[in-house]
Amino acid sequence: MANSSRVGARFSQALRQQQKLSSACITTRHLGTVSSSISSSSSQQQQQKTDFKDLLSRPTWSVRSLLPSTTTSSEPTNTISPSQLTHLHSLSALPNPTTPSTLESLTRTLQSQLHFVRAIQAVDTTGVAPLSAIRDETAAGRREQTVTLDHLAEVLQSERSVGRARRPRRLRVTAATTKGAESGRVSTDGEPGWDVLGAAKRRAGQYFVVKSSSSKQES
Repeated sequence: MANSSRVGARFSQALRQQQKLSSACITTRHLGTVSSSISSSSSQQQQQKTDFKDLLSRPTWSVRSLLPSTTTSSEPTNTISPSQLTHLHSLSALPNPTTPSTLESLTRTLQSQLHFVRAIQAVDTTGVAPLSAIRDETAAGRREQTVTLDHLAEVLQSERSVGRARRPRRLRVTAATTKGAESGRVSTDGEPGWDVLGAAKRRAGQYFVVKSSSSKQES
């Protein structure tokens, strides 16, 4: 009786171990299936993200859609009459076309341009801020475009205060020669690089002296 109970206990223990092994195998297989599906889906997503050639080979929009179609024979909706074309030439101070071919070519060009403008005006810009300038709006671009005191140091050093109000006035240094530029001479006309009195034989302060002839003095 005791032996049969021992055999039954061992049998139940072996059965439990077998059930644990089978559940572990099922879990391992399930994990392998999940990992393979995840890897395949990630590879497919990566392939879809990096397939730029296929994306660029099928354009979804063309600038030709903003121009009137050349294949259809229907009349354009925005026609320009010869009187309107003459009025536009008068406003622009341009000579009127002299030949029918020139008139037809100008009319066709203006109609295509008008079609382009109408297509641009049809775009919904609700909530879009108007473009004030084309520039680098990044933080690095703003730092590069910012004017600081370091940029103005050279300009501030070339100014001196004048009068009781101490108004700043810029000094124009002559750059005719290196020696003159280093000495800090100021040009009389305010233009750098040219000494007006440099070629004068006689000077009187900031003026050059011209000796008149005796005949002019008598007259």
